[in-house]
Amino acid sequence: MIERTPWRWLDPSRWGCTLALLIVASLAMAALLTWQGAPLRTPSAPCGIVCFEFVWNVEQAQKLLGEWKPAGQMTARWNLILDYPFIVIYCATFSLAAALASRVFLPSVGVLGSWLVFVAGGLDVVENYALWQLLAGNLTPEWPLIAGWCALIKFVLLGLISVYLIGAGCAFVVARRRQRGPGQAG
Repeated sequence: MIERTPWRWLDPSRWGCTLALLIVASLAMAALLTWQGAPLRTPSAPCGIVCFEFVWNVEQAQKLLGEWKPAGQMTARWNLILDYPFIVIYCATFSLAAALASRVFLPSVGVLGSWLVFVAGGLDVVENYALWQLLAGNLTPEWPLIAGWCALIKFVLLGLISVYLIGAGCAFVVARRRQRGPGQAG
């Protein structure tokens, strides 16, 4: 199955170390985006930029943009700029994690997940473009819909891949305990 993942070019003996580095990079970027985007959390947008992804219509977009004022809108622009490297990093992280999990748990699902995460990343890029349009004042009905649908599908895909990874982690723990036998410590 390894040859069917996007990671066939990387020696499988390096997957664990590479994944650890990608996890650290993902967490660092997530922390940076959270810190940088903190001013975007308002009463109308308790989740900051994520609420902007799901405005769904021009009226809600205008309300949020008005609440953010020019300073908040600039913060949102920078948040979108920082999101691009994060997209690359989280896609690589989820993809390699799914590829690694495919070695021990539902191989076809893991291989599929290792590719599907790039669909989520592509949707994230399209979503960001739609948000840029709204921030640039292009307040036409299609942009909030594009952003919302792309965000929704992206989060569903990432959620499904996360469920697979949790299942793989549980299967790995159970298999390890069975290998050790009863009465042996962890």
